[in-house]
Amino acid sequence: MTELIVSLFTPIAQLLSHLPFAVQIVGLVVVILTVLQLATLAYNTLARWQIARHTRGLRVLTEAMSRANRSFVLKTAVGDSLDLVLAHLQLPAGVIYLVDPDSRQLVLACVRGSGVSEHDSLPSILGNDNILGEAIKTGAPARVAGTADSGYLRALSGGNARVCAISVPIASGTRSIGALTVASPRYRAFTDDEINLMTGLGQHLGVVVENLQMIEAMRAQMA
Repeated sequence: MTELIVSLFTPIAQLLSHLPFAVQIVGLVVVILTVLQLATLAYNTLARWQIARHTRGLRVLTEAMSRANRSFVLKTAVGDSLDLVLAHLQLPAGVIYLVDPDSRQLVLACVRGSGVSEHDSLPSILGNDNILGEAIKTGAPARVAGTADSGYLRALSGGNARVCAISVPIASGTRSIGALTVASPRYRAFTDDEINLMTGLGQHLGVVVENLQMIEAMRAQMA
């Protein structure tokens, strides 16, 4: 970048050096004003791009929350939300695991685009040492980028040797009742807006999931 600036302004400086002093001052002022204007234009363009990206994320979050609220089936509520997140992040795979209230096992609630079986389940939270368990235990996003050294990560990466994944807790109040995890076989950086989107959705899904679990329990009792 520095070399480009020097290459652009060296001819201008040489031209000004052959002009009268007053003209040099005027020319220098014009050059400075031009540079400031270009810098302002670049800053405004970047700011508009960041605002547009943030706005898209908020729209996705609002739509995901709306769909979850309209659903009376747990699998549909979490599945629709996961579909929207994956489409927005342009990622190929994602899963949602929920903690079974009775067994304290992590049970697969929804899977998209990965090799994880619909019938798979993970060990108990205390014995779980992957990013999903870390997100649930700490109540904060957990990330991994590197070798897919476990069956869980290999499934998320579609059988590839490497994976880039992030997991956020699905929380009800201060309790983590599950986790939303998305992944890609290629490295990508997750922005603060993307992490906030996933975290916000996880907090909302926590309330939705508990309400739908209560409804399903009532249906079972009535049946």
